[in-house]
Amino acid sequence: LFPNSAVMSLLLLSGLNLICIVLQIIVWPWIDGCTNIVDAILGAGLQMLIVICCFYADVRSESPYLVPMALTSFAIICVALGGLSGLQVYNFVYATKVQERLRAQAEALAERLLQACAEIVLVFGRPPARAILL
Repeated sequence: LFPNSAVMSLLLLSGLNLICIVLQIIVWPWIDGCTNIVDAILGAGLQMLIVICCFYADVRSESPYLVPMALTSFAIICVALGGLSGLQVYNFVYATKVQERLRAQAEALAERLLQACAEIVLVFGRPPARAILL
């Protein structure tokens, strides 16, 4: 689009990379969580490289908007990665609490099932011939 303009090329590359990183963080496309984190960090690293190139391209050009744009995109990436990290910590803590609650409920249900089986044996004098599926 702009073969002779480094500024416009960096702007387009930065915008495209920023869209990809935000979509990466929103969609979380890979099955493995570690792969998603590595992908997001590599995208953020590429954005930092673009920011460094923006500083060097802005020195000789007449575009005073490039450095603020680079700093803004860098701030968006930092906030997104911070939010992503916080979300993962919250999910880990919340998932642990949910698993503990489900384990306690399963143990209580197993205890009631054992009591019910003991009552059946007392009433009929023998264990049931087959399991009753609900």
